[in-house]
Amino acid sequence: MKYVINSKMQISYEGDMVLSPQDVVNAINFSNDALLKLNATTQEFDINIFETLGMRNLSGLVGEYFARSIMRLSNGNLQSNLHQDGYPDLCLTDTEIKKKYFESLYTEENGKNILSVKRCSARIGMVA
Repeated sequence: MKYVINSKMQISYEGDMVLSPQDVVNAINFSNDALLKLNATTQEFDINIFETLGMRNLSGLVGEYFARSIMRLSNGNLQSNLHQDGYPDLCLTDTEIKKKYFESLYTEENGKNILSVKRCSARIGMVA
């Protein structure tokens, strides 16, 4: 699919680029490919995953795939909000201070990050 890209634009915070337009297109393509593979895999079992989920859950799934794709392509500048009410929010972790703050919000148990402080997304952006 072809997209019209305004190369003069960017996603930035306090004047620093977080994502370029091409990063966003790459994330769109990455998430679309992942969703197509999910569909193909479930179709092998005669299941239409998208019909099974229903519109509300489907919306959440697509949003989460896109957010994870953006996160994956952000070079560590964005992390998924660990709080369930924050999905699919991304927390800005583009400096060491912000990364350390984000890491202080959770503990790791059995390979999973467990949130220990609620509402990380609102506070991350305020850390300089």
